[in-house]
Amino acid sequence: MYKKLIEFDNLKLLNIFLISYITLLSNELGKEKDAIDLYLKNIILFEDNNKYIREEIELKMLILSLFCRTRFIKNHMGKAKEDFNTINSYFQKRFKKNTFNEFTSQYLNCKIEYLKETERFKEAKEVSKYVLELTRKNIGEEKHAYAYACNDYAVALSLNGEGKKSLKWYEKRISIQKKLLDETDYTVLKTAYHNLVFEYIDFDPENHKKIILYAKTALDLADSKQTSYWLSLRGYANALSHVSSYEDSYNYYLKSTEYLKSIDIDDKDEYILGLKLVSAIIYSKIDIKKSIPMLEDALKNTYNTNFSSIEKRIEEAKDILNKNKK
Repeated sequence: MYKKLIEFDNLKLLNIFLISYITLLSNELGKEKDAIDLYLKNIILFEDNNKYIREEIELKMLILSLFCRTRFIKNHMGKAKEDFNTINSYFQKRFKKNTFNEFTSQYLNCKIEYLKETERFKEAKEVSKYVLELTRKNIGEEKHAYAYACNDYAVALSLNGEGKKSLKWYEKRISIQKKLLDETDYTVLKTAYHNLVFEYIDFDPENHKKIILYAKTALDLADSKQTSYWLSLRGYANALSHVSSYEDSYNYYLKSTEYLKSIDIDDKDEYILGLKLVSAIIYSKIDIKKSIPMLEDALKNTYNTNFSSIEKRIEEAKDILNKNKK
């Protein structure tokens, strides 16, 4: 289909195809690199044809909003900035600031994500609060769109050092959507519960009851057939570790690792090594003697890889080894 659309020069249909397929690659299959490559390969076709400016803007907003946005902005910083500026210019020229519709909402959501990814947290908070009020004024609070606005505002608060305050907005998002959804559709709240666990660990760490409740809820809502299921298992393992249920935590880290081994996603090997390291740290709480070779082996495999995301864990493992030298 893709080759035929290129051959017939039908950019409107190509846009529809790209939106669906890039989303699938990034958000469902864990193929972020492929999603970005496909975007970069095709966006020039729209940039070179001024008959399809809206389609160009839709694609540019998409790549800055999907899960792959972090990788895209990090690896293609200049292109990402150029795309964001093009999007901003397009909307500023064509829409009033208080215009409220699906297209302008996509733009504002894209803007929030870009500001967060580029660490412009104060601006992200300002835009998030504006969207929250704009949404409330136009459709009220008992709507999915307002619930998502609550979530964006909660994230912005957290990033601006107001984590304790953010918790009520995360929970408000979930509360609104639970009223609007049938119980059979609660699965869409999996990520909301999953992320809320980490917020509680950071900003209300003694609230073990909610941490375990939300972590178990997130795992129960997760689909064991999705590539992201390993993250759900890891999230529950992390929560169990936080409340000192180390044996259960270790077992769920093992389950996460085994699931990860069975799927095909970007950076799979590094994720496995990361899980192996964390599992060894957890096992040191169970049996320090047996954990020593596990820690040594896990650390050995981290030397030639990019583990910036778990630098603290690496230092923690080294510290355990130093304190337990023979």
